[in-house]
Amino acid sequence: MSTGALWWYPGGGAPLASLTVRMARMAITPERQGTAAQALSGRVYHATAGQADRVEVELSVALALTSDDSAATVRDRLSTLEDHLMAGGVIGLAGYSAQAWAARLAAGALSAAGATGFAAANGLPSAVQGALAVGSRLVLRDLSIRERREENTVDAVSAPSVTLVHGMLAGLSGGAIARERHTYPALRLAPDGRRPMRTDPDGVTYRWSAALIEDVALAAELLPQPELLQARALASGTISGPTLTAPRGLGSRSWLLP
Repeated sequence: MSTGALWWYPGGGAPLASLTVRMARMAITPERQGTAAQALSGRVYHATAGQADRVEVELSVALALTSDDSAATVRDRLSTLEDHLMAGGVIGLAGYSAQAWAARLAAGALSAAGATGFAAANGLPSAVQGALAVGSRLVLRDLSIRERREENTVDAVSAPSVTLVHGMLAGLSGGAIARERHTYPALRLAPDGRRPMRTDPDGVTYRWSAALIEDVALAAELLPQPELLQARALASGTISGPTLTAPRGLGSRSWLLP
């Protein structure tokens, strides 16, 4: 069990809403969108598109009937958050709030096999930012058509410089995202996640759980942007404006297991 954080913008110009929560379970499954077909010759052909993580999260059980103001606030905000997700809203999540970190890497960063270092500033809202530490696990993802994904470990950090334990297996291209493995700048409700998230069958205790899907394209646009644009994007689920690059259209809302 760890201390995590959830954050979102309710919309309508409302400020960032954030919650410190106790994470009972966090299961991460990388998934890739694609299809396969078999030719008459017997050969199987695979066509793959985007890739994203599926995140199953469950918060620790708490009292539904309580006089504790802080516990009651978390309970009530989680019910509000459920409606936000069901309406198509986007949230941020950190399994370890102290290490909440994600960044859009500059062009050319980690672009060669064997590369072990990069420089980047935390792109999360200031109210929920944590810091990388030696031993932090990272997910490194390029933004090319293949959306290559690698995992690595922090060997040394002197912000904004980060050194990795292992050299990259392959260079990243098309821009890149680096994030602490349990940190997600943009998550949406999974297509099969439209079920009650908060349950209290005995009327005394409750639990909150959700199945979420990473929105890679939106995260890539959020991380380099000022917090005002992040607020607009997380509230509406989209980014618009002449200075922003449109997502590539691979989609990040319907994912199939490989």
